[in-house]
Amino acid sequence: MLENKIYLYIKVIPIIFIFITTFWISYIQIDNIKVEVEQNIQHEIDSIYIKEKEYLKQNVSVILDYIRYQKAQTLQIAQTRIKDKAMLALSIAKNIYNTQKNIYPEETIKKNIIDALRDIKYKINKTNSYTYYFIQEYHDENNIIARLLPTTPQFENQNRASVRDANGKHHIMDFYNACSNGVGDFVTYYWKKVKDDKNAYPKLSYIAYFEPFNWMIGYGEYLDEIEEDIKKDTLNWISDIQYGKSYDFYVAELFDINGGKNFAKILFNPKNQVENENGFLSDDYKDFNKIEYRKIYLEDLRKNKESFIEYKIKNPNTDQYSNNLLYMSLDKDWNWIIYQGVFLDKLYKKIEDIVKIKDKKINDIIVNSLLISFILAFIISVIIYLISEKLKTMLNMYKDKELESSKLLANQTKMIALTEMMGNIAHQWRQPLSVISTLASGTKTQMEFKIIKKVDIEKNLSLIVEQSQFLSKTIDNFRNFGTSNQEKDTIYFSEILDKAISLVEPILKNASIKIIKDYELDSKIYGDKNELIQSFFNVLNNSKEIFIEKDIPIENRYIFIRTQKIDNLFKIIIIDTAGGISQENKAKIFEPYFTTKHKSLGKGLSLALTYRIIVDHHNGKIEVINEEFEYENKKLSGASFIFIFEINN
Repeated sequence: MLENKIYLYIKVIPIIFIFITTFWISYIQIDNIKVEVEQNIQHEIDSIYIKEKEYLKQNVSVILDYIRYQKAQTLQIAQTRIKDKAMLALSIAKNIYNTQKNIYPEETIKKNIIDALRDIKYKINKTNSYTYYFIQEYHDENNIIARLLPTTPQFENQNRASVRDANGKHHIMDFYNACSNGVGDFVTYYWKKVKDDKNAYPKLSYIAYFEPFNWMIGYGEYLDEIEEDIKKDTLNWISDIQYGKSYDFYVAELFDINGGKNFAKILFNPKNQVENENGFLSDDYKDFNKIEYRKIYLEDLRKNKESFIEYKIKNPNTDQYSNNLLYMSLDKDWNWIIYQGVFLDKLYKKIEDIVKIKDKKINDIIVNSLLISFILAFIISVIIYLISEKLKTMLNMYKDKELESSKLLANQTKMIALTEMMGNIAHQWRQPLSVISTLASGTKTQMEFKIIKKVDIEKNLSLIVEQSQFLSKTIDNFRNFGTSNQEKDTIYFSEILDKAISLVEPILKNASIKIIKDYELDSKIYGDKNELIQSFFNVLNNSKEIFIEKDIPIENRYIFIRTQKIDNLFKIIIIDTAGGISQENKAKIFEPYFTTKHKSLGKGLSLALTYRIIVDHHNGKIEVINEEFEYENKKLSGASFIFIFEINN
């Protein structure tokens, strides 16, 4: 028999295949092992290289973080120093005033205070320039007299109310506003320096209020000079950092990121190695391999503000040429390039040690792999033989159970559907039978009392015939439902849908459920008409039960039926407004005997049978999703059953 031949193939062919391919697999495996070991060695080498790069980047990041911290502290440090000096001047003025107020006239006291403050000056370390105190006397907005201006004494005792800074800011009036709290505050403005009367620079001043003379006593410093002091302190801090003999660390000031003869200047170099006499860097400098590596890292800095580059130069520790790995990052505010590099001699030594073990490791792995391959081939052959015997027994058992289960599922589902149909028939017959009974009894009574006319008798008999024909039509509609002769034919989808709707429509109306049809297009399918009708009937009937189970308000009970045709796919979409299906139940909805209602015979079968009819019998697909939409100004939600068929034009 064919089945026995199949079982024989299952036993013999895999075993033969395993032993035949063992030699071939072993050969391929040896080659793969070599590649894998080499890849592992390369991975380890790459890992060491990456760690070196991470170490360099981390060290440079520490410097950049410190620079950012220093810049953030610049204003705070300046404010503290400037305010302290302004308050010192205020203290001097108060001391002179309190000592002399009962001795000398007011004008004499003013002169003594001005003379005392005029002689005080502070040296700026970076520029070797000096800063001084200044005094403005406020009378009103249009009358502010300068009492002390050491750098421009020609303007003393003149009205300065109309004076503005380089940006047009009325900073003299800002001085008075800063004193409006009775103490003082900071004012920032742009002002020219004594040694540079062409350019204006940002200046930060603290204005202290001296109440006896309505004076504004101020002291200020230029922010760029403050920043130069911060840079100097930062370089001193960097010079104290030690990273070991193998790691060189540099700081350079960038003048032109596009390169050139003197594109940057070294600010810090622990080994005092400079290319030119003045410490300038040129982008045409070449390494041992004649590569202009500085042009390469300048391009990286332009794009990413950082660069990793490897080049070959003389190692000052060994006086030999060696590859140097360099990382640098650009601080754009100060235009500083922070470098750190490491010579890779030690890294290459580690790589050589790793490569030495390669051959021995590969040979050991090859021997072990061959031995394991032959052992596994034998074990797998025995296992396959035993499994094939067990599989034969299980397949026979499964085949019998599957046949029985399939018949039971179909019969139970059809019994449920027929039960629903009997309810539909009873519902549709109830009104016509009532009409016939009423007409017959009424006619009989009228005839007994001899009050009926011939025309009324004919009318009543016509109505009875009409209702009888309706009963006969109902029987025709339900006659073939629930039975399948397994014969397929070419039928239209609209015909199938309308038939399914006609079967379930009475009970839907009884449940106050409205059906909204929208057949965009129609198409044909080759299939079992009764099976397809039953599958759509099952979905519609299932929606009816969900409406009742969830007690959905009558005014929100709708079932929408749409059709779509996209290329060679035809879709039938049935959407109810019963609130949708939970995510957990959605995955189980087509499983036999799964139901959200109380378990009982015949429950949970209709959708399972529908799935089998559509997917197994007609090569279609079913998808279920939850949808939210609006209809007649009402927001609704429900489950959408999407049937997808491949069609031939």
